[in-house]
Amino acid sequence: MVKGIFLLLIAVYCNMANACTCGFLYLDTPAARSAQQIFIFRLVSAQVSESPPDRLGHSEVIARIKIVSQLRGVSNHVSELSFSTQRCCGTRLDVGGYFVAFLPPTGTRFAANNGNVVEIDPFDLENKQAKINAVLAGKLRFEDVFSRGDIDRTEQEPVPAPPCPLSRGGKTAS
Repeated sequence: MVKGIFLLLIAVYCNMANACTCGFLYLDTPAARSAQQIFIFRLVSAQVSESPPDRLGHSEVIARIKIVSQLRGVSNHVSELSFSTQRCCGTRLDVGGYFVAFLPPTGTRFAANNGNVVEIDPFDLENKQAKINAVLAGKLRFEDVFSRGDIDRTEQEPVPAPPCPLSRGGKTAS
């Protein structure tokens, strides 16, 4: 019995050790509408920073961007972003990809994360831009334009997908 309780405590402790809290909020309708700078950009290049890794061994990635379309504010001075690829709260931004940024006023570089950047399909830029403008005008909700999958795409370790439905007879679909 004591052995079982001990194992249970170890399991709970290990799960708590893997939990993390991100220092940013996730995007939603109010966050998107309150952003003062909104622009679509393409990630042109990225490289690991030469500065030493943090205390957990995670390095910062510095990326150059090209602004493709300005939706709100003035952002032509923004030319770089930084992000972390750490497992917990890390960001996945692929070179060559298109993204939309929802930001407060910023300098030439901003810290990209799931709280301010969403990937956009390059073959759907015009349609997505029109829908983002509709969100800003109060005609659509952010959640109607960007699915959970869209938002998870830039998360280093996304929330797992729901399990597949069972087929008749209770056997898994194959």
